Parts: sequence; C-alpha cells; structure tokens
Amino acid sequence: MKNVMITQETIIKCWNEHKNEKDFLLARLNEGREFYTDMFDLFETEVLYSLVRSIKPRNIIEFSPNAGWTSYVMLEACKRNALEASNYSASIKSFDLLDLSSGCDYNNNSVERKLYMGDALINVPKFIDDCDFLFIDSDHSAHFAEQYCNTIIKEYKHGYIWVHDWGGFDAICAEAVTVKDYINSSSGSPISPIINLMDYYLKEMDEETRAAVHNRRLCWGGANDTLGGRGDRSPSQILYK
Repeated sequence: MKNVMITQETIIKCWNEHKNEKDFLLARLNEGREFYTDMFDLFETEVLYSLVRSIKPRNIIEFSPNAGWTSYVMLEACKRNALEASNYSASIKSFDLLDLSSGCDYNNNSVERKLYMGDALINVPKFIDDCDFLFIDSDHSAHFAEQYCNTIIKEYKHGYIWVHDWGGFDAICAEAVTVKDYINSSSGSPISPIINLMDYYLKEMDEETRAAVHNRRLCWGGANDTLGGRGDRSPSQILYK
C-alpha cells in the first residue's frame, strides 16, 4: 500500500507518540551484541522506530547494516505493528559485503529479517519494485552515491528514503552533494526532502526537549563520543519519493 506523504511536523509527532514504547538504552545493554550504536544515536534510533511504527512499511530494504542495530530497531517496530494488526506483514532485506549482522535474522511468518551477502548495487535492484522504505548507510563517497542513485533510487517507485551520515541538509559532504544533485536533475518522480534530524535538533527543537535528548545521549555514549568526533549530532536525512 502506497504511503501517505509525511511532513517534518508529522515525523516529530510520530516520535513523540512512539518514542517511549521501547527502552533502547536497556535494549542495547540486554541484547548481548556488539551493535556499534554510537554511530547511530538515540534520537535517530527513536525516530527510526517511530516512523516505521507509524507508516507501517511492508517491504524494507537497507544497505549496509554493519552489526545490525538499525535492522534491530526496524524489526522491533515491525514486530509491534504485527502484534497490533493480525493482517500486517513485513520483510526487512539487509544487504552487506560483510556478515556482521546475520544474528539479527528473524522469521515468525508475519515478520522477517534476512541478510543478503554481496554488492548492494547488484543485488538491491532485484527487489526494489516492492520496496516502500529504503534505508542507506553505506560507502559515503560521491562515486558510490552516484551509482546507487542511478541504479536503486531511480528504480524505487515510491516511499521513504533514509540516508545516514548526512550532517545537515546543506552539508557539503560528497554523498549529500551527489544525492542533492541527483534530486535536482532527475526527470523521474520527484524526491522531496522531509527532515534532516541534525538540523532539526540543532535549529528547531525547543530548548527543554533538546536538553532532555542531550541528557539521554549522555547515557547512550554518543553525546560525549569525542573519539568519534560526533558530539550532539543526528546526521540523518529523510526523503520521500
């Protein structure tokens, strides 16, 4: 089923509605996997979970999941969706060159997550027709971004596109510039920027909410992760095609 267009305000409303459903701080400790969650912070985690909970996609594709934290987050949202609606089913297809996340594979007949090994540029197009949620956190070079725009996003019919490590919509990093150039020059279905979480956090979130998010990040580890140079960052761009 085609998704209804969503706005920045609606995404934040979704976040406020669902962010407390699952304690991801506790989940990170209890899962017993090395997820590398400092690379995807708590605010991003809560928004990703909340968005999947709200729009209820049925065919999710992601590349590259690394150790599988984003797979886990989306899977938890899909499982909750299935508990609430007996006719809901979802498939999460994750593509990577390395087998670091097969431990996240899951299948209970209504919800499935599966890792596919190999080059995403070759394998993802085989499944793109039915995809209604596309999550990208891979090689951030201009060359790779140009390739996935022309082989994957071009063939993606409709739905949400989440690009990680896009630190502000006007960022001049290679991937962001390349994707924006593609959006501006594409003659196919229009692609609309919806929200950049880093921009929203730094420029639009009210001070009280931002302080609360920052304090939760201190427990997460990302807010003081000087080794990774992250600080208070949520470098995620959400698009809609």
